[in-house]
Amino acid sequence: MKIVIDVSLYQNVYNFDKFKLLIDSGVDAVIIRAGCYYTEDAMLLTFVNWCKQLNIPFSLYWYLYPNTTSTQADKFISVAKKYPESNGLWLDVEEHTGSASFLDGYYKSEFMKVKNAFPDKLVGIYSGGWILNTYIPNMYKWAGQYPYWDALYVKYAPWWRTYIASLGGTWDSSAKTISIANLNNIMLEIEKHPVVHANGMNTLLWQCITYIPFTELTEGQRHLDLNICSDVNFSKLFKEVPGEIMDTNAVVTANVLNVRSSPNVPLLSWTNIVGKFVKGDRINVESVVDMWGKVTYPIAGYVSMGYVVKDTVVIPPDQMALEKAYRIDELRHRKEEIIKLFDDRIAELS
Repeated sequence: MKIVIDVSLYQNVYNFDKFKLLIDSGVDAVIIRAGCYYTEDAMLLTFVNWCKQLNIPFSLYWYLYPNTTSTQADKFISVAKKYPESNGLWLDVEEHTGSASFLDGYYKSEFMKVKNAFPDKLVGIYSGGWILNTYIPNMYKWAGQYPYWDALYVKYAPWWRTYIASLGGTWDSSAKTISIANLNNIMLEIEKHPVVHANGMNTLLWQCITYIPFTELTEGQRHLDLNICSDVNFSKLFKEVPGEIMDTNAVVTANVLNVRSSPNVPLLSWTNIVGKFVKGDRINVESVVDMWGKVTYPIAGYVSMGYVVKDTVVIPPDQMALEKAYRIDELRHRKEEIIKLFDDRIAELS
């Protein structure tokens, strides 16, 4: 599971130390409001610079106000072009003044303009199932094929109130606060309570809660949108910092992880496979580009970074060299056994 926050001028996170606190507490990525209507968000550049400083991947979103006179997509496109390192672009579909056919046509037109302007970038839709069902039901017919970010909050669920109370907090106010050190466990608990997302939509990200009474944040900052997604979906939504040099040890989390001779190969493809790792294998990742890690040990190649985590055990270089030598000797021994097996079989048939 990964934690994502979305921020704007209205989240009151104007202090770098507070922003860094959120990242240090377990936030893995940030989605920044680039603007709304025809206005660029006043905190956009600041948030982008903070993400860069902390090496945190980010995406951008734009809040749309449907109208009949002009387009807001062009403004979003011009702003987004200033930040090519953004991982993806989202159009916020919340406003619903107008007929269903008008809203559907407007949102589709704006979306396709952005999509066509950035053919190589992830472009998705943010909304809630109740909005689509009530006001734009025809949107399902075309939007289901694109990435979807679903707003569906757990704050009114009975289990949520009981759970927050068990931590010593109050679910709807700051009467009783709790430490932000609880963030990761809170999001893991939310993940245990699955919800029914918008039917027919390709939900990759779930905006699940909008208020947690963290002691370390101000009342305004506690009204922060928090999102979760699976590790696999995170690898689709966000990339590592381009060209990030890791040179770090990592542990494989997948039962079987293919090692490929080159990156950017579809994960279900059987081409370019030069080896395999299994769950628990320790590997060395030299660098990461587009969520593909260049591995130098114990097999050289590329692996999908969605299936590895940083290793907290530091392996000294001399020990790594010994392990590598041991692995080579082990493979040579297996090779000799296989050759002997075939030789014996040939002798039996001669």
